[in-house]
Amino acid sequence: MNELRSRLLAGLAVFGLAASALAQSVPANRTFSNYYFFGDSLTDSGNTFALTGSPPAPYFAGRVSNGITYAEYLAPGLAAAATTSANAAKLNFAFAGATATAGSAVPNLAQQVAMYQARGITANANGLYVLLAGANDLLNAVQVPANQNATAMTATGVAASTAVAGAVQSLAGLGAKNILVLNLPDISKTPRFTTGSGVSAASLIQAGSYAFNGDIKTRIAGLSGLSGVNVTVFDLGSIFQTIVNNPQTFGFSITNQDPIDILGAGGNPGDVSRYVFWDGIHPTTKTHALFAAVLTEVLNPEFVLGTFAARGTTALVATDLSADSLQSRLDASRLEVARHQADGFVNFASKSGSFNAAGYQAGFDYSGNVVTAGFDYSLASNLLVGVALSAEHIETDLDGAAGSSVMRGQMVTAFAQWKSGSFFADGSFGVGTQDFKDVTRTTALGGMATTAKSDGDRTAAHVRAGWNLVSDAWRVTPFAGLRYAKAKLGGYTESGVPGLNFAFDGQNAKSFDAQVGADVDYTMRVNERPFVLSATAIYQKDVNENTRSLSGRLADTLAATGTATVDDGLGETFKLGARVSGAVSKSWGWSVGYLADFRKNGETAHQYSLSLYTGF
Repeated sequence: MNELRSRLLAGLAVFGLAASALAQSVPANRTFSNYYFFGDSLTDSGNTFALTGSPPAPYFAGRVSNGITYAEYLAPGLAAAATTSANAAKLNFAFAGATATAGSAVPNLAQQVAMYQARGITANANGLYVLLAGANDLLNAVQVPANQNATAMTATGVAASTAVAGAVQSLAGLGAKNILVLNLPDISKTPRFTTGSGVSAASLIQAGSYAFNGDIKTRIAGLSGLSGVNVTVFDLGSIFQTIVNNPQTFGFSITNQDPIDILGAGGNPGDVSRYVFWDGIHPTTKTHALFAAVLTEVLNPEFVLGTFAARGTTALVATDLSADSLQSRLDASRLEVARHQADGFVNFASKSGSFNAAGYQAGFDYSGNVVTAGFDYSLASNLLVGVALSAEHIETDLDGAAGSSVMRGQMVTAFAQWKSGSFFADGSFGVGTQDFKDVTRTTALGGMATTAKSDGDRTAAHVRAGWNLVSDAWRVTPFAGLRYAKAKLGGYTESGVPGLNFAFDGQNAKSFDAQVGADVDYTMRVNERPFVLSATAIYQKDVNENTRSLSGRLADTLAATGTATVDDGLGETFKLGARVSGAVSKSWGWSVGYLADFRKNGETAHQYSLSLYTGF
């Protein structure tokens, strides 16, 4: 048991971001200063046992499970309020058997809140309050013949929801600022109602569960006095349904039996890790660990937002690759290899590299290509103007198998180059769009992935100036310039994992880079045609060092908006490359190049290019 607990706690600490955690700049999961839990047997860590001595073994140490509950996975060191007299920072007020409304033999939800208040605890703005109650209201009601109809069970579910909302309002009035309400699992899917005599009541208990879940979001949203309080209603019911419907995904194989009933009948349940449920109603500690894992993700939306940040940076990477392709054309024009008054050109470039995780932004590997085709015209001997169309395709994989995406983009760019003696200057301005398809994000729910798509637009510009120093066949060209890019990504809502789908607001990713560098070219004649060997070195750094803000929230529920801030731009890099250019006729020229991108916050990127151009 201790080994299982250690493994599960370690998993919660990273919930799918293990690889990213290798980077020292990645923050840890949020730690709340105080944890307070309220509810029933799904949460109780020993309160009812302290009062009654029940449940006995083979239940684990007063829990209604074979191990600790989700609350203890979420808040290690959680103390049962009934046995703790001190003003502890992690207190569990939940009692097995408690109802949301009045009437249970143990303290109900309102009485648990009163117990909290009686301790004179001063609410901390960084404290977390978790509520899960209402199941016992339904379980008690369905046993009463007068309630054995859908109308009565629906009313019971709504009454329980009303009581939970009342507890939320009370806690907010006592100073709680972070409140997490869990809705109810579909109790009809537990072994008590899928086998034996309980089957006949399954539809009734389901009606009550659905009524509670359908009411709780709107009821809490309609409460007064919640200004400044972060309230999230988490869809535990959908998480539970996903586990029951896909047991093999989570290492389970038995959903309609439980070890307690098997042991009670004198049988041997075998490996209990195969079971979703420990008894006819209550989950095993392994199932509780899954609940805690997804709650850890929900309570740390910054890491979810960090996957969206990686999409914005991907758009900047694509824009920079298109800028490199255009710069390659301008360099070839400056060398005047097979140059004419009017030229058409096409450039193909491919690049692969990575960005390390930085702050909340997820690290990622990328690979892609850009095809740039265009036309330029010499208005005068010293003035060139042109237009280019770029089509980009970039695939990314987030570190730790945390997700992936495919970006397809298009840019239309107008450019110009001016020369005066040895001096030259060039510049460009472009606009474009990008579409992200096949966007996936791996969740903490057994690695199940959400899916989404997004689109947006971009602008880009550059200016550069340099000096050609020529000596016989050699040319050395020092230069300096600026690059600007802005990518606007529209917001989107994920699908695929009910309960964990996230709704992202839009973002604006920007880079404003300074460049200094030099080209060295050596020109020779091969078969009376020019043949040029070139080397280039460029130092590029974001000069603004701005940050980018992201925001979003759980989809399809009442949820507090999470925010995250990441470093914007492309950071700092040193590019070192080589190029070979030549002419195959008076009208046709070509070049082949390689550029290594030594990035400060990522692995070396490798870029290859091939260009063809012809004159008119």
